[in-house]
Amino acid sequence: MKVTEKQLLRRLKETPLDLELRIEYAAWLDQHAEPNKALLLRLAVEEAELTCLRDDSTGPGLTDDQWTRLSEVRYSTMSLSHEIDSHWLVDVDPQLWIPNGLSELGMRAARTIVEFVADEGWTYSGFGRAFLTPAEFDGGETVYTRNAVLVVCHGEGLLDASLGMAPGGDALQERLCERLDEIGVWSELHDESTSMIHPDDYPGFAIGLG
Repeated sequence: MKVTEKQLLRRLKETPLDLELRIEYAAWLDQHAEPNKALLLRLAVEEAELTCLRDDSTGPGLTDDQWTRLSEVRYSTMSLSHEIDSHWLVDVDPQLWIPNGLSELGMRAARTIVEFVADEGWTYSGFGRAFLTPAEFDGGETVYTRNAVLVVCHGEGLLDASLGMAPGGDALQERLCERLDEIGVWSELHDESTSMIHPDDYPGFAIGLG
């Protein structure tokens, strides 16, 4: 029986870090006249492999040629992602993998953010993780995560413009706040690259201290 794209995407969501599956999906896309999508997946695999070598403290690290190639891959990936439908990019981007262990409200918040960035023109961002369960952040429960339903590591780009302190993000932040408000949660900036998503009945860490 022939594999379908729907099946491949479902498997990718279940195992977002499976590089062999991305190669398999890229081959499927080549066979179905989607060369740009196929190339993006292959570039993503190459970036993941080079990044793994870079971060391996027991290995020699990257050679000068490999550092150059990593920069080329990242530039090509970002350029290519502007030519591809953002909703598909959301489906294949491991950064937007929603972890197990979230509450129902935390899951809804993560899905709302994913849908929002897709609608706003998401570009492929690589193998970082945007979403953490509160238990995963800072090694477990802290005063910051005790009432959170989701932790968002927004780093740079569209997520940071929507949740963080990026210049010119006011309109994006307002639109995302409206969507989050519809499901009964709100966002509180924890530091320059991380936000906590809280239920509406939680007043916030700073306020809650009083």
